[in-house]
Amino acid sequence: MNAVTDDTPSLTAVYGHITTTVTAIGDVMGLDLTTYKVTLRLAEDMLGTVPKNKNVYSSYLAGKAKDAIAKDAKKGIPLASGEHPADPNDLSDVTKGRVDVEAMIAGETESIRDVEERGWTGFHEEANGVSPEDAKPFIFDYMIRGYACEAARTIREIGKVKQLSDKFKRFVAVKPRKIFFKAEDGSFITKRHCSVNERPLRGQTPQGPRVTVVRSDVIPAGTHLEFNLVVLKGGGITKPIIETVLSYGGTFMGLGQWRSGGWGRFDVIEIEKVSGGADDDENDDD
Repeated sequence: MNAVTDDTPSLTAVYGHITTTVTAIGDVMGLDLTTYKVTLRLAEDMLGTVPKNKNVYSSYLAGKAKDAIAKDAKKGIPLASGEHPADPNDLSDVTKGRVDVEAMIAGETESIRDVEERGWTGFHEEANGVSPEDAKPFIFDYMIRGYACEAARTIREIGKVKQLSDKFKRFVAVKPRKIFFKAEDGSFITKRHCSVNERPLRGQTPQGPRVTVVRSDVIPAGTHLEFNLVVLKGGGITKPIIETVLSYGGTFMGLGQWRSGGWGRFDVIEIEKVSGGADDDENDDD
């Protein structure tokens, strides 16, 4: 299932508050930040990646969170208290005082609609008391950030800016936390606009070949996604570099499930600078 391998909520999911507070931190610390408003339009339908089963998704997130935290511990990164865990392999010790994993999981699974049928993926939804058909699907910021870093990893370098993926990880943040789907007229896409894609998956098991039918909720082509990229000066990340990375990913990668089948491809409609100084043209090699 692509949800596990393609859109993994790495440390950005665990420390999701980072991208929602980065501008405020920049103001306090006097960081030189530039914000770009990005508008994408789906050229192909986009399939959902979130298992529509809270128990399945909770177990997956817990494993990802503990893996990331344990990896930090083995690198010698201290806990929030400043102490180092006695045994980096002891997850109960490693997670202590670092991050509230249970709160992180609850924050993401509350937007999942449970269904009894297995093998069905969809999107996070914001209902706010409305009927299920009027719920608004959305993706979290880490999907955009992970996609951008992966596209940058493939490109590797642009001009004098090398280690492009590392630069996107260190110098670029995505806002807001929840990114909603919108129609051409700016109205929100709801479940009423979505359809369902069914397809067979063939696999080889010890008992022989097996075929399983899986389902995914579908956001229609033509839908818009709008979000901000907050760029810290010093990494050489400029507007043309952002456009190159996003355009590459939109053509060759896409967003969501079953991207290898061409689903989720998109066009970059606009990248507009909304705040900050001159573009970072240092193009340093740090």
